[in-house]
Amino acid sequence: MTEGVFSVTWTPDGRQDAIAPGEYDEFDISVGPLPDVSSLTFKTLQTYSDGTVVRWIDPPAAEGQPEPEHPAPTLALVPASDQGPEATDPAEGGDDGDGTATTALVLSIVAVLLGGGALGVSLLRRRS
Repeated sequence: MTEGVFSVTWTPDGRQDAIAPGEYDEFDISVGPLPDVSSLTFKTLQTYSDGTVVRWIDPPAAEGQPEPEHPAPTLALVPASDQGPEATDPAEGGDDGDGTATTALVLSIVAVLLGGGALGVSLLRRRS
């Protein structure tokens, strides 16, 4: 690979945003397209607010082996779905692909109609 981003640097806006030793934070990074591999490993250097540097560069442990002291972060890659992330993320209000959102909506409407009907019947009986 001869083109692309090879380094990402995050710098806090101020002391209140700095990461202290023993703490961590999460960072969102948008990328694409990704190579056709099962995982990507990112060697990372982390400089804490007190100047301590931790080198998260150890290769991931083989199955059954102890985890290294400073493993490099590894991202597991899975094949993309035909629907894309927008259509499969229930947190975003999308259907999860098996029709459960549509079924839930239909059942909710039926429940409201039945409840309204029962209320109407009870009001008519009360008047009689």
